Amino acid sequence: MLNTNYPSSSGESQSQAIHVMQRGFPFQQGFPNQKTNFQIQKDKKSLHEDNDDTKIKTEEEEEAERTNFSKEFLKFSRKLANLVTHHLQKRSDILMSLLTLPAQITEYFFLLGGLNRPNKLEIVSLQICCLEKLWNGFKETMSYSKNKKICIVKSEDWCRLYSLQEFKDAMKEILTEVDPTYLTIDPRLVSASELVLDLFSRVLFYFNLMFSFMMVVKDSSVKGEYLRKLKTIENFLVIMVSPDLYKNYNHRSGKFALECCGKCKVCRSKYVTPSFTLQLERGRAKSDLLKTFIAITFPDMNEISEEKVFHFFGVVANYI
Repeated sequence: MLNTNYPSSSGESQSQAIHVMQRGFPFQQGFPNQKTNFQIQKDKKSLHEDNDDTKIKTEEEEEAERTNFSKEFLKFSRKLANLVTHHLQKRSDILMSLLTLPAQITEYFFLLGGLNRPNKLEIVSLQICCLEKLWNGFKETMSYSKNKKICIVKSEDWCRLYSLQEFKDAMKEILTEVDPTYLTIDPRLVSASELVLDLFSRVLFYFNLMFSFMMVVKDSSVKGEYLRKLKTIENFLVIMVSPDLYKNYNHRSGKFALECCGKCKVCRSKYVTPSFTLQLERGRAKSDLLKTFIAITFPDMNEISEEKVFHFFGVVANYI
């Protein structure tokens, strides 16, 4: 039977309507919660997918970091400059032991060039002075505090250290700037004499390579250990003895041309000559020769005789 008991007044009707709205319609109860749960599940799935994407990106970035060696040579150059300048400033025992023979040879060249007989101690002092100016200049160029634009090591900066002609040019420049405070040597006369300058620079060039290479492979300090732990250190040793290979080196991949990818600028550079493969083999052979000679001849850095230094100098001058 149909219920005809309607609310007796509009006030009662409004009150019941408000009551129903507050409690909710029967078919609506629970629906908002079901929608929320669905949305939560969807959000969880989306978050899970985002985490997967982040994980993939992180792995890709880590892989890129493992295979990107763009800054390695800059790190190497900075640490090497710090190591060499430390020995030069300290006048370390190993430095002085290796420098005795080059000083004796240089004395003979002074006489050959018609200059007065120099004092051996002053020759050593002049040689150290020239190397200090050379390496301090390189160190400042590599320093971010001194050179805000530094991001890579330029070929010309590296060649001032390890290319004979560029080294000679640097010595001529440095000798003209050295204060003439020596009693038996006038650096300006050394710079002015083509013969003496050539011989003086050549001897000091060989010594510079001998000493710096030896410090990389044998120095027991924190700096030396740091250098040897670099992943591409073997390539850097090759570039030390063969600076002409510098332009054929891909710093990002840490590989030489033709061993890299065959597509990059380094691999397709005009500097990759038909004889490049042989050139690279020779560079590695020279590096291996020096490493082997040092390991056999100088097992103990505290035992450096004049005879050992003589043979070391001969190997560098004749084969490197």
